[in-house]
Amino acid sequence: MRRTRQWLGWLVLFVVIRTALNAANRMAYPFLDIFRVGLGLSQAAIAQALAWRSASLVVGPALAWWPERHGRRAGMLFGLALFVVGMVLGALWRGWWGFTLALVLAAWAKVAFDTSMQAFVGDRVAYRGRGAWLAATEFSWSLSFFVGMPVVGWLLARGDWRLPFWAFAVLGVVFAGWVWRWVPVQDRARGDGGMLEGSGVSGLGGFQWLYALRAAPLWQAAAFGFFATAANEVVGLLFGAWLRQAYGFALGGLSLAATLIGLAELSGEGLTLLAVDGVGKRRFVTLGLLGNMLAALALPWLAAQGQGGALLGLVAFFFTFETLLVGSIPLMTQILPHRRALAMGTFAGSVALGRALGATLAPSLYAWGSMTGLTWAAIGLDVLALAALTRLRPARETKRGAALASEDSATSG
Repeated sequence: MRRTRQWLGWLVLFVVIRTALNAANRMAYPFLDIFRVGLGLSQAAIAQALAWRSASLVVGPALAWWPERHGRRAGMLFGLALFVVGMVLGALWRGWWGFTLALVLAAWAKVAFDTSMQAFVGDRVAYRGRGAWLAATEFSWSLSFFVGMPVVGWLLARGDWRLPFWAFAVLGVVFAGWVWRWVPVQDRARGDGGMLEGSGVSGLGGFQWLYALRAAPLWQAAAFGFFATAANEVVGLLFGAWLRQAYGFALGGLSLAATLIGLAELSGEGLTLLAVDGVGKRRFVTLGLLGNMLAALALPWLAAQGQGGALLGLVAFFFTFETLLVGSIPLMTQILPHRRALAMGTFAGSVALGRALGATLAPSLYAWGSMTGLTWAAIGLDVLALAALTRLRPARETKRGAALASEDSATSG
């Protein structure tokens, strides 16, 4: 019972912290014009700041060096330190550089914290039950939309554009105190190639962590994340413009579409929590990819049936993507157990680069073939993601490693 309460406490802690981190990373999109006016910048300059944010995440593997070398709690604290610095810079430094650095550091903070947290769970929860725990932490993504964006909007309505930055900076300090107090500093050695937190990791001193990037599973995982996310982004970037042009959606209609997509993401996370361990991680992700292809293929046909069909097609597309992405996280924690944080950092970097590719391709594809051009591109990118996934295998969990994890896991059954 004590172990169960401890794990539930960690789960709530991680969801709350990640909800704030995700909200800080997502707030630029719905409130972009407010920040643009407050900063006195052009649309092109704001777009360039967002592009720099995405491109900067190529350093994802480097951000994983700290938790690999110094431990999972240290990695979480490192991420929160980046977050606080970024938010303070955003509040104090009015201008393009301040805003861009705030976005970049917030994105780095998310990668550093997420990879450390996912590695922490991976070290302590047996692989057979790990999917449900990690899927539960992913509710923070949809909560950042349903809870975080109204709070940010409330802050903006009661102060200037700097107020959300100050609020997030204060939260970051509070969260660091919570992590310091409640997350243990030292893990036990794992029998499946896990790490002993706080003792350092052999072979990762200096720049030797770069050598681990030669591992084939990391490249296969990166290819999967890159292509699957690019497929989602080519549709996700311009669906609002398509709804306005094709159906005359006004602000109310776009808000409805955004709400439905948020509900689709939430439902995808719920399905993953319930099914990923029972179905099997790799099989579940494969089914999600195939479903995403079918949703993309059906979207133009559904759109021809009217507004309702278009919304249904978008909901199906985003629902299937959320299942495959969230379902892939526990799989990625087991592809290189002795370099678990590095694997998650590499995967996070590939996802960010996939978004950058999708954002680059989408305008030209849309000009060429409207939504049909976007959906065919998404299908092609999903096929490439599936090819990478077929070559990806989780490492076998040793009996000793599984036993050690099961002692700490409330789901070990």
